[in-house]
Amino acid sequence: MPRLNERTLTGLSDADRWLGYQQLRHTVEFKAGSIAVHWRGLSESGVNVLRSRVLLGWRPIAESCGLDLLEFDGGIEMRTPAADKGDAVRAFLQEIGRDAPVAYLGDDNTDESAFRAMQDRGISVLVRPEWRETAAQLWLKPPDELLDFLGLWLEACSVGRNTASGAAPAVNR
Repeated sequence: MPRLNERTLTGLSDADRWLGYQQLRHTVEFKAGSIAVHWRGLSESGVNVLRSRVLLGWRPIAESCGLDLLEFDGGIEMRTPAADKGDAVRAFLQEIGRDAPVAYLGDDNTDESAFRAMQDRGISVLVRPEWRETAAQLWLKPPDELLDFLGLWLEACSVGRNTASGAAPAVNR
């Protein structure tokens, strides 16, 4: 969990109050160090209206509190500039053993720092219907390719665990 300074906490609190005032809290996802507004599924005009309403209040808050506004595939996020998903991945990788199998799966631009953090360790996977330039090592189209990957990943991890313990690998086909 990132440690948030008073300025950041004030900004995030003000951003939340703005969303409440605008009656937009039903569109919100709260995370450690950020607030995200989602607009997936809205029409283009609905997205434009929602985006404009959010930015009307969020821009001055972000500027005064030193927070970043980051658009992603299906929304916008106000967050602390001190940490990103890559920082979280690096911290996680430091806490687990080098032998642990790891994969990072993501779908939008906010995942790029995590994909880069995975370059020397594990697998990074872009999961989305359309291809785009990415630092990820693999691209999967959901849902079929994603489900196939997850099944193979589970199988590979199970075989590795059984082999490490001396048991015969168990593979279900």
